[in-house]
Amino acid sequence: MGLFSKPEDVVLDSGVIMVSEESSEPASSKFTEYSDGSVEILINRGYLNDPGCLLASIAFESIRLKSKVKGFSEDEVYMEVALVFYCFGVLNANNPVIKMDTSSGNLRSGWNIKKGPSQHSPAANGYLLALYLCYRGEHNPDWADSLVHEVAKAFYVGVKYLKSNSERKE
Repeated sequence: MGLFSKPEDVVLDSGVIMVSEESSEPASSKFTEYSDGSVEILINRGYLNDPGCLLASIAFESIRLKSKVKGFSEDEVYMEVALVFYCFGVLNANNPVIKMDTSSGNLRSGWNIKKGPSQHSPAANGYLLALYLCYRGEHNPDWADSLVHEVAKAFYVGVKYLKSNSERKE
């Protein structure tokens, strides 16, 4: 496992670092398998200042490695669903695709927008966690209190919808 700052800082035998066309920002992480069977996982160095994004990126690439070893799909949507079932769902959901930070001081103010590791919207992550809750038959889990506002809103709407539909079928 290693870190990268910019795509040009990465030297790989194979593979491509994904770059956003709009901002030329590197992806959150990169997984590369070499011809000898070894694997290299690179995490965006910018996430060292954001522990949630750092852990979500490491979890995502760990799921990618597990999927590769087990022969499962390496589709990013599948892997984000797998994150939920391996108990990393809240961590991933709380780190959405776009984050905006603002700062201000005596003479300066500014803002910064950065890409998080999750490819799903907060609403999609919230509904996915609601499906997980209903699948497990849980009621009022402690982890629900840890959800950021946008995800929590979708989560509770999803739980209400799923529970009302399951009651109609019974």
